[in-house]
This record gives sequence, structure tokens and C-alpha cells, in this order.
Amino acid sequence: MAHRHRRDGPAIPTPDARRPPSRRVHRAVGALAHRPPICYRLGMHTDTRPRLVVLGLDGLPFSLARHLCAQGRTPNLARIAVSPNASALAPELPDLSPVNWTSFYTAAGPEAHGVYGFTRFNVATRQLSLADFSQVAAPTIFDRLGERGLTSRVVNLPNTYPARPIPGMLVSGFVAHDLARAVHPPFLLGPLT
Repeated sequence: MAHRHRRDGPAIPTPDARRPPSRRVHRAVGALAHRPPICYRLGMHTDTRPRLVVLGLDGLPFSLARHLCAQGRTPNLARIAVSPNASALAPELPDLSPVNWTSFYTAAGPEAHGVYGFTRFNVATRQLSLADFSQVAAPTIFDRLGERGLTSRVVNLPNTYPARPIPGMLVSGFVAHDLARAVHPPFLLGPLT
């Protein structure tokens, strides 16, 4: 690795000599994926409740994900996508992100949760506005899990703005135009600003 020397300090790697950030991150994530978290290795973690992680890749067709995995371009995703248990989801119609993500987190179709697209038309005022979480008319999976004493950690989930109290934590996804209203509980705003 090439280095640039400072007169009063240690050598600094030059930008052109470093590996691209994506490679460094990719290797770090790959290495971490094969090791249990440090709290388990040190015997500090005593909670044995089952956990579930949902990774949503908006706009990535399952066929393309598998194609990229087969080419070796996404090895970490490949461990999930090439599993015999993995399958494509049938989209709700209209096939738009707010509709499908709201259907995902409510387990209801647009006719039940009330989100039909990116916008909502108010017939009385004849005003057009962005669809948002306050208009979701069905209970969410986060509400249902909370009723059973479980918590959720939700990050960047579309159509969850403005954030509302859930049992756990929420950082809203697209479209979140005011960060102060995009987090619950409010202390999450500090680390994000």
C-alpha cells in the first residue's frame, strides 16, 4: 500500500492506494456473518428468545437477485436467495412500493389498509397529498407483536412516516421529509442528526 508521510505523524494511506469502500465493507460484513456477535462469544448474552430479521430490497426482482447470486456478485445475499425455502412474492396491485410495503407490514391488501399509491386524493377538499403512515387503516405487525410482549426495530421501511409509537423503535423510510417526525422514540433523532 502506498503511503504519504506527514512530518509530525504516522504514515497515511493515499486515497488511490486504498481498496474501494464497497470491497472493505463487503469483506467486513462477510467476516461478521460467520461469527456470532461478541456478546454471545463472551457469554454476556443470556436472552435466548428467537429473533427474526427481514431484509427488504425494494425494486429488486427475485429473478435478478438469483442471477446476481449465481454470478458470485452477491455472496452474502446468495446464502439466503438460493435457499430452497426462498421464493418470490406476488405483488399487490397496483404494484407500487407504498402499496406493497404497507401490505407487508399489515398483512392486508390495499382495500383493507387504504393505501393505493404514492398519493391520496381528498374528495372533499380536492387536494392531493402524499400517502403516509397516518392513513394506514389496518393494524401493523408491530402492533400485533407488541400485544404479545415482543418489540420491533424498524429501519427505513417505506410508508411509515410520520413515525408513530410502536412497541420498539422506528426510523421511517421513504417519503420522510421531516426527520424530527420520522423517528420513535424521539431520542433516536440525536444520533441521526
